[in-house]
Amino acid sequence: MVSLRKAILITGAGGFLGKELTKQLLKNDDYSVIAVTSQRDSLLNLMGYHPNLRVIRIEDLVGCNVYFDKSLDIAINCAFPRTSDPCELAKGVCLTEQLTRSILKLGVGRLINISSQSVYSQKAKSVPDEDSQVCPESLYGMAKLACERVVAIMCQSANVGYSNIRMASLFGVEFHARVINRFVRDAVEGRPITVYGGTQKVSYLTVEDAALGIIAMVENSHRPWSDVYNLGSNQSMSLSDLAEVVRVLARAYITNEVSLEKKEAVDDFSNLINSRRFFEDFNWQPKDDIEMMVRDSFEYYSRGVVLT
Repeated sequence: MVSLRKAILITGAGGFLGKELTKQLLKNDDYSVIAVTSQRDSLLNLMGYHPNLRVIRIEDLVGCNVYFDKSLDIAINCAFPRTSDPCELAKGVCLTEQLTRSILKLGVGRLINISSQSVYSQKAKSVPDEDSQVCPESLYGMAKLACERVVAIMCQSANVGYSNIRMASLFGVEFHARVINRFVRDAVEGRPITVYGGTQKVSYLTVEDAALGIIAMVENSHRPWSDVYNLGSNQSMSLSDLAEVVRVLARAYITNEVSLEKKEAVDDFSNLINSRRFFEDFNWQPKDDIEMMVRDSFEYYSRGVVLT
């Protein structure tokens, strides 16, 4: 019997979002996953054997050294360096071009490219939607915008449907640089929570919700997609309010009262994006809120996690 499973190819499958996408897709027997990664052995050890999973090296895809016994329904490109190093970012743009060319040669039905909210200004007075002016303020944001254009031009030339997903700031308990993680870690380790400024607006999307949102797109691949979508949370708060949430919830996890210290700083920052178009087009909403993220962080750091 011919398999009716959708074949989903994920590049960057060993990364933060790529691993979660792979894991979530494999929960549904309707999908077979081709995971493309530079960390093949590590990903195989993490995922274990699964009849619907095939893991291939990124260089084999780029070199067209792979064979598929059925056509690819959707490719999701998550491969990109998380860095501010200009040389590595330049390599990332070139890799996006190589991957997109290889994927199109395989006859993929549609392509989802994971971009970033960093293509917008984080000093904008209004919350940007997909029609807002792009204004990258970092090399990373500029590189991500360049990748969007690479994908758009190549897919249009090949007459293949695509969408660039401008992803919000993602949260995970092992993503130690996020402000939620830093506030909670300070509380657990007995330090005061230091807030610089305080009126800055912050919003986060859990990596689990981000993966489920992308899967909602996959499940609606029969309908038209916009060329660009914002994908973020529908909840936000000020930095001061976030620190207060951490202070209050800490009482359930540690014995000492947590203190807050506020220091003056420029606080014309916001990482909010308007994701209404995505929510409406795919009839989907994120389920995790900031309080849950704080609680998960306390559970994680309270286990005595040692950071290196």
